[in-house]
Amino acid sequence: MAHIVVFSLAFAIVCISAMGDSHFERAISDDSAHVLSTIPSGMVISEFYPCAVCNDEYFVLTNVGSSSVAVEGWEVTDGEGVVVFVDPMYIAPYASLVVSFNASSYLAAYGTLPEVHLDDLSTDTGVEVSGSFRLGNDGDSLTLRNGYGSVLDFVVYGDCAETSTDWTGPPLASPRTGEVMVRVRTSDGFVDADTSADWMPFREHRYGYTSWRSYAAIVDPGCLTAFLSPDCSADVVVSRLDAAREIIRVCSYEFSSPIVCEALLRALYRGVNVSLLIDGSPAGGIDERAVATLSVLAGSGASVRVLTGRLDNGVVKHVAALHSKYFVIDSTDVIVLSENAVPSGIPADRVFGNRGWGMAAVSSGLAGYLASVFEGDRREDRPGVMDWMCDARYDSRAEAPILEESPHERGMFRPFTTTSVATVTLVVSPDGSFMAPFLCDTLLSETNLVVEQFQADLRWRTRWSDGELLSPLVSSLVDCARNGVACRALLDSSWFNLERNGEVVDALVAVQSAESLDCSARLMDPQGPITVMHNKGVIVDGRRVVVSSNNWVYASFAKNRELAAVIDSPEVASYFTGAFDADWYPDRVAPVIDAPKDVVVSCGSWVTLSSESCSDDRMLVGVRWDLDADGSVDANTPSFSFLLTAPGEVTVTLTLTDSWGNEATQAITIMVVSEHHPPPEERFNMVAYASVIPAALGGALLLLILRKRGPRRR
Repeated sequence: MAHIVVFSLAFAIVCISAMGDSHFERAISDDSAHVLSTIPSGMVISEFYPCAVCNDEYFVLTNVGSSSVAVEGWEVTDGEGVVVFVDPMYIAPYASLVVSFNASSYLAAYGTLPEVHLDDLSTDTGVEVSGSFRLGNDGDSLTLRNGYGSVLDFVVYGDCAETSTDWTGPPLASPRTGEVMVRVRTSDGFVDADTSADWMPFREHRYGYTSWRSYAAIVDPGCLTAFLSPDCSADVVVSRLDAAREIIRVCSYEFSSPIVCEALLRALYRGVNVSLLIDGSPAGGIDERAVATLSVLAGSGASVRVLTGRLDNGVVKHVAALHSKYFVIDSTDVIVLSENAVPSGIPADRVFGNRGWGMAAVSSGLAGYLASVFEGDRREDRPGVMDWMCDARYDSRAEAPILEESPHERGMFRPFTTTSVATVTLVVSPDGSFMAPFLCDTLLSETNLVVEQFQADLRWRTRWSDGELLSPLVSSLVDCARNGVACRALLDSSWFNLERNGEVVDALVAVQSAESLDCSARLMDPQGPITVMHNKGVIVDGRRVVVSSNNWVYASFAKNRELAAVIDSPEVASYFTGAFDADWYPDRVAPVIDAPKDVVVSCGSWVTLSSESCSDDRMLVGVRWDLDADGSVDANTPSFSFLLTAPGEVTVTLTLTDSWGNEATQAITIMVVSEHHPPPEERFNMVAYASVIPAALGGALLLLILRKRGPRRR
């Protein structure tokens, strides 16, 4: 008797709104749209895998009714061979039965055995096979008949001329190697219009694919922290890693951060179990620094695995790219970021680096969910998962990367911890985007919408489109603007993104100008401290925030493993809005120098000048002192001390630089007089800025330092 399992693919359909003017065409073309007719009861072919690489084809039958169904005497045929169920099998309501040609391969891909296997018919499998039953790569059909010979379901694909009264229109397009064909399902049930559109979901399915539903949890006050790169991401990540006591799980597209590596090595020294899952073939490959970092961690006892493999080697990766970035610490903490664990993503410098958003939450529910996703993706028996120490790139002689010193120990923004309850929803891609990008629904706004994006395409070529279609995310953004929502979108301006991002900005500006919408879009100002706008963040109505790894490109929602945290918290939204404003509005204001212009001191005195009462509307990052105004820098510290041994006039030039490169300069004139002719008392009204220590005091230094006021922040 075959074992029956509950079928768990339940997805809510998300409709892509259509644009109705000359600027934007429909997001879904009319020829691909169809009436969603669902089958209320009965048995359907819900899934099949025809274009396999290791003779591991399979198909799935699902009972969509509320009563158990006996399939004894039923058959499935491809027109050349027949599989007949000869045992009295029963499929429970809403359960599925998997028939695989290769049980061990199916087990490795999905982590569970199929109910029926056809690779060894000498055992009692409950079925009999006659003829040549093999799903053709280029085209074939599948027919399900009950014990009376009635056709219950039929599907035809690729280059197959077979027809049926149970099918309308052309066959489903030929499958790609390693692709699983999955029937569209809504909250009301499976779609069954007897056309190819029944088999055309938005997301793509690869052999071994997952079907994670989104997970929401309430996070108590004080248990959610929002943070930014470059300002404070290293502080939050390292502090959480240093607090780990049992296990640390790290998932990252790329990994070469010396700061994170050092924290993980400390954790290993404490006896913490450290596991990493990294993409084995990121864009540009794994560089030397990443090879060394991963090798050192693996050699120190961490379990490092990479997602790798190619179709020409007979390996199907269950996702296209492992692009998610997150940490799971013990059974309580999660960290979700837009940034990879690389020097530019979690930088030592708190001022200059990639702009990224992150959130850290204490929640056993979120930690448990994300740990399950992590362990499912890195199962050792998955064909596409390899231990790093078995990878040819592993270097047993590698040395730990040098920990960089931070030139700026404090950023413009500090981490923010909530004081009120928040709700966090984790959405895994491509699982969460069954019929459309999940973000389309999230973008629905009533008042205002803010977007920061690393990479966006105006037009997408989807799995089933004949040509390019307007990005449903851009479409949703314009829809919001047309509904009176104030929208702002800031995109990266790096040379490698300039063309694609510029096209999106130009399109948004054009529709804004044509329709007088409250919709602004621009590329990031390269003069600012942010080297790359690597963020993938959204703020909706000043309340909901999306912190994610999802770029606004097709693969990010339909193919890649991505992770998004949707945070419902006005506090967090306010924090990230402040950061967005700092990125959105260019800083053209120079620092304000609060220092004397004239100082009189006695000969033989030590003088200390301080810049600590000077300020900037953003962030002061540079101080230069030039003694004698000769053009050379004598000090670049907040305070500058020097000895004056000869009477006369000395000029000191103070130059301040802010994070946007704006500079302010002021000359300070110091009159050095003989100690036999002390300066008039009224000339010491600036003594707060220059302390005078006569040589007669035996060289003792008395430094009068200004009380710190610090730079003003926005």
